[in-house]
Formats: sequence, structure tokens, C-alpha cells
Amino acid sequence: YYTPALMASAPKSDLALILKPLGLYNRRAKTLIKLSEEWQYWEGGDPRELYGVGKFAYDSCRIFYEIGDQDFSYVTDKELKKYIQQNNLI
Repeated sequence: YYTPALMASAPKSDLALILKPLGLYNRRAKTLIKLSEEWQYWEGGDPRELYGVGKFAYDSCRIFYEIGDQDFSYVTDKELKKYIQQNNLI
């Protein structure tokens, strides 16, 4: 699914089949579809307004897209902390 429109119109059962090895596949499929529906019309702003965007996704956005944001004290996820340390972002 190359675009949010294609993902939004994807059959949930097809996505669930792809996501099955990850677990929680029905829930993940539902989340990807709803997020893609909203993403098509999102005009920017706080990504936490989008369906399915939680702390990990929000923290990731801040790390990877907010240039100049050097205060990573808000990060609690161990893998994100590891990335920050390995890439000398602190």
C-alpha cells in the first residue's frame, strides 16, 4: 500500500494476514486503516491527534523530524534511548 488512500481502502482481512506474524493483527490492521483515513486529510499540527499515534510514535516524530530538538529527557522507550545514544544525539 503505497499511499494513505490505498491503505485506507485496504480490506482489513488482507492487512491482518500480512500483520499476523507480529501479533495483535486485527487491532493493528484496524489502526493502520483508521490512521490512513485521517492522514489523507491531516493538515499538520500535533500528530497525537491522529488515531493510533501514542507516546512511542510521537517521541519518534520528535527525534527524527524536529531539527534542533536536543532535549530528549521525555523519551522513556529503551529502544529510542538506545538510538539516541548510538547516534550521539545527546
